[in-house]
Amino acid sequence: MVKNEGMMLLTLDLEFGDLRKYPPGGHPGIILFRPRSSGPLAVNRFVEEFVRDTDLGQLARCVVVVDPSRVRVRRPPLETESDEWQEIPL
Repeated sequence: MVKNEGMMLLTLDLEFGDLRKYPPGGHPGIILFRPRSSGPLAVNRFVEEFVRDTDLGQLARCVVVVDPSRVRVRRPPLETESDEWQEIPL
């Protein structure tokens, strides 16, 4: 549903961090949150702070893992790195 609507998925579900199932570029974007505490208030604060302080547009089509101490981003391969030739009009 999220993919069909073109919406980025914000989740705590570790399964969405599997790059074989959800490769970067194959969806509008996945942000996996890994907070220290699983309490609802702490999780809400953790997610809200990240969303407020981050330009989510720069994470489109990426898989992102957000821990309390770091943010890891896996971006889709560049289109120019394709094995196919790209035709450029003269």
